[in-house]
Amino acid sequence: MTLKDYKEKRMQDPEFAAAYTDMKNTFEYKGYVGSVEFSESDGVYCGKVQGIRSLISYEGNDIGELISDFHGAIDEYLSRKEF
Repeated sequence: MTLKDYKEKRMQDPEFAAAYTDMKNTFEYKGYVGSVEFSESDGVYCGKVQGIRSLISYEGNDIGELISDFHGAIDEYLSRKEF
């Protein structure tokens, strides 16, 4: 996701805008909080879901990919949790 795409999505999607309007060190999706970090050595954004016993990590080459991977990780976690 480019910066232009990010700005357009923020304008069109209220849930996206509420969660990602301010760049901060965490973001939220479906009640789960994830960290936002940048690995200078790897050149990628990365993070971990906070406040749960499971280790769920995600990464992306840009903020859009990080957000997408975070959402995917949460959705997968929730689908496995239902069993």
